[in-house]
Amino acid sequence: MSAVGAQDPASWADDDDDAVVYTMRDLNQRTASIMSEVEKTGKPAFITRHGRFVAMITPLAPGQVESRVLAEMAREIASRAEDEPAAAVTTHLHWPSALPTGR
Repeated sequence: MSAVGAQDPASWADDDDDAVVYTMRDLNQRTASIMSEVEKTGKPAFITRHGRFVAMITPLAPGQVESRVLAEMAREIASRAEDEPAAAVTTHLHWPSALPTGR
């Protein structure tokens, strides 16, 4: 893990609004702990590769993704019910294309 001018982010964080900076190596070796920290603190983490910022991991608000998925599923069911009332109950729902499927 690295930060501007220090190895330990706790040593350089003067303000609670500071985000933590990790290298690609840190992310590769400690993905689970970094993700847990982002979720726990609610603060973004910046990722660097060869000293250049390449990505930002941003925490999601609790329920943010789930509520969007459920709303999209409800719209799809309603749309199918208008087109073919029986098909809305018997056909498989498809995840919205903008959301990852976990594959």
